[in-house]
Amino acid sequence: MTIANPGIRETTLSRADAAAYLGVSISTLARWASKNEGPPYYVVGAKARYRYPDLDQFIETKRHCG
Repeated sequence: MTIANPGIRETTLSRADAAAYLGVSISTLARWASKNEGPPYYVVGAKARYRYPDLDQFIETKRHCG
């Protein structure tokens, strides 16, 4: 298979890397996923994969101004 424009492909993160990026434990991220409370993710094979834009958007939804 040939990718027409490889620059379009986005990097995805493992659950461990996404947890580190968010500053939470892997088990917290897994618990959020089981309750549909955390950032969106994709399942590739049997593994959860996260995208930076989704993690950044999740962080913004937790922002408190005050």
